[in-house]
Amino acid sequence: MRLSLLITVMLIYSMSMTGCSGEDQVTNTTSLQDETVEQNLQAPLILEFIQADWHRVSRAADIMERRPQQALPVLVRLLDQDRKVKLQNTADLIYPGAEMFYGHGGIINYDIDQLSVRAGWLLEMITFEDFGFSEPGIDHDQLLSAAVAGKKDVPAADVLEINSDEKQRKEKRSAAVARAKKWWQTNQSGWTRRVALEAAIRSDNPYRVANALEWIRHSEIPINGMSRQWYVKEIYPVVKQIAQSGEEENAEQASILVENYQIDEWYWYDSKTVTEPAQ
Repeated sequence: MRLSLLITVMLIYSMSMTGCSGEDQVTNTTSLQDETVEQNLQAPLILEFIQADWHRVSRAADIMERRPQQALPVLVRLLDQDRKVKLQNTADLIYPGAEMFYGHGGIINYDIDQLSVRAGWLLEMITFEDFGFSEPGIDHDQLLSAAVAGKKDVPAADVLEINSDEKQRKEKRSAAVARAKKWWQTNQSGWTRRVALEAAIRSDNPYRVANALEWIRHSEIPINGMSRQWYVKEIYPVVKQIAQSGEEENAEQASILVENYQIDEWYWYDSKTVTEPAQ
């Protein structure tokens, strides 16, 4: 997590979302096919993920991230749920659907009120892919400047630059859904999260690299097959290259990992517990 003056900014990996209330109150699941909710995950877990209460959804997302092989097929099917479920109890969370800006908070650059985007958000978090679900309208430096200037406890629309053209937003969602489904058709057989991380950190996509570095530095969720030996052989050499690159933010995060390695500091590795949260 990166702390900056009045605003705490982080690309959230183990956070999740909630859904419901407002446009679409999810108190039943008549719109979800039985086959969707019975893909090796308990139906109640999926129902939690599409609810409105942020804390319940966050917990469900955390559990699903710990079970990627079972979660991915369900999330791909949830991409077809192109309906809005307004989040509740989000506190100071900064995201495209936020109503207030308090001068601080965690950032999620996804319109997670939309169920299809919510599924896409968790898909991208688990796979380290970039299907195009994220929003460009939330900028850390801009928010920091707003907070320093005294813009706190104000409508989020005063500081967030979110595209309000619903037609364009829907077209963007549809394109991202199509890319995610196409990726799944090609990669569902034999996919592993460890290989996905290796591919992401070696990619020329800064967003994927950032997600990989975020998992390494901040996530507490392990990846099957991870070990210190694997990190030293497969990941650390790439991290050193990124630290020397001109890509400012990723280079900064990679440099911290280089410093950790040089002083034999493995707190980020030791934090990745295998213990699942209580259900």
